[in-house]
Amino acid sequence: MRALLGLSRTVAQGAVHGLLGPNGAGKTTLVKIPSTILPPTTGYATVCGHDVVRNGRNVHPLIGVVMGCDRGLYTRLTGRQNLEFRGAVQKVPRRVLQSRTEHLLDRLGLAAKADARVETYSRGMKQRLHLAPAAGRT
Repeated sequence: MRALLGLSRTVAQGAVHGLLGPNGAGKTTLVKIPSTILPPTTGYATVCGHDVVRNGRNVHPLIGVVMGCDRGLYTRLTGRQNLEFRGAVQKVPRRVLQSRTEHLLDRLGLAAKADARVETYSRGMKQRLHLAPAAGRT
């Protein structure tokens, strides 16, 4: 089966998109290809002019993807520490990292629990923390 056969899609820079559809419709494949997790079997995909197969390293700093699971959160760290760690891995300059972390915690309604371990967060709080890297690429 070729779920994405004939698909052509342009997404504006800075846009946020959600995908809905039945099992097997190609939603996960559609996200994995431009995020360089899965190469296209036919055709091509570009992100801001960068081919996702040939220039994947140039694509990574330009995108934020949340796949909707608890993986990627360190439950023994605080919410703030999770964001700071993620930002450090993505090479966000230190002078920017603290203000960006504070902004994201506030924007996502997590400022009051920023210094609590993630293992104490509700499921909704964990989901919001998971969105932070996509929201601000921290």
